[in-house]
Amino acid sequence: MSLNVISKRHNPLMGREEYLISIEHHNKSTPSREAFKEEAVKLLSADRELLAVENILTETGKNSSNVKVFVYSKKELMPKPKEKKAKQAQPEQKKEAK
Repeated sequence: MSLNVISKRHNPLMGREEYLISIEHHNKSTPSREAFKEEAVKLLSADRELLAVENILTETGKNSSNVKVFVYSKKELMPKPKEKKAKQAQPEQKKEAK
């Protein structure tokens, strides 16, 4: 797996650096977020806890992916993880005997 930085943008309002990184993964599946994160930490010389993988996009049939990565300046600036919505409990239907 080889990584190349396509673009870098400083976002002072959000307190982060925004990267677009290309991954070449020949004859392999798209790497997981965790596997990519290990490689991105080495490439960007960033703290693992301050690095957030926004998304990994792979076009069908291609051996490369584009990844959007954010590196925050402080842990407090990182957004909190989104909670998965629990299925709403369905109200029990009461049948009245007549």
